[in-house]
Amino acid sequence: MPSAGSSPTSSPTPRERPGTESAQPAGTGPTPLQRRMKKNGVQLLARFLPRLYAAYLRFVERTSYVDARELTALLDNRAPGDHIAFALLHQDVLALPWFFRGRGVTALAQKTDAGDIITAILEHIGFVAARGGTSASVKRRVPVVQKMIKEAVESSGGSVVAITPDGSSGPAGVVRPGIAYFALRTGATVYCVKLIAAHSVFAPTWDRTQIPLPFNRIRVHLSPPLPAPTGNVTVGDFESFRAEVEKTLHALHYRGFAEAGRAPVPILKRLAEVEAAERAEREAAQKARRAPAVNELR
Repeated sequence: MPSAGSSPTSSPTPRERPGTESAQPAGTGPTPLQRRMKKNGVQLLARFLPRLYAAYLRFVERTSYVDARELTALLDNRAPGDHIAFALLHQDVLALPWFFRGRGVTALAQKTDAGDIITAILEHIGFVAARGGTSASVKRRVPVVQKMIKEAVESSGGSVVAITPDGSSGPAGVVRPGIAYFALRTGATVYCVKLIAAHSVFAPTWDRTQIPLPFNRIRVHLSPPLPAPTGNVTVGDFESFRAEVEKTLHALHYRGFAEAGRAPVPILKRLAEVEAAERAEREAAQKARRAPAVNELR
């Protein structure tokens, strides 16, 4: 649900050349009636899903042993003016927000149909939804993240935000720079948080969304505080802090599954290895493009 971490930019759709036929046949777009029906369907889901979500998570909580003492104590004892940024995996966007309910936590939701439904759920349980972007593109998210930073800095009461730094399109576990940037600009302390349930269903999605079952044993794990660097922060300092958040979030994920006696789901990736793979792919593509020209010269 919360998703304010930076994500890989999606490739733009190439523009058509003048005189060429469109790849999409004319008349295949949605009709006004279809658009109206879709809008009405989204509005209907936004009205009823929040109640269904709350009813299910409330039933899970009441029938399970839940240990969220560390998180509750941190939120209860937060001093006025403190800024806190919680880093959670996108895997936990379904269940973990329930344990932040009623706290006025800020989270990001896209300006899409799915974002409308997510916003309705978040607001139903006491979140503040920061809307922005119509895709997972970093460029689309920058304005709303800047707005979140501005509001946090100007707030005399401090701020609490929940960020999924690997959202909203993964890869799972990759901590993009967004949360480190937010912490650096606001002076927020970062806490990594992870929900582990003894009995869960994992959705067949890229993040393997966790759906805890009723009659369960659930624990919300919290990391030690990770204060943002201060003073004359260099690029190296910034990257070290981002990498520390990523390392801490991964450790919390694997330790939680180990303590529950379960194999970790999913296996997480690091930003450095993803960027190395992307560089290798680009270099291979460049070599493939140069190969025909070299052969012609021969």
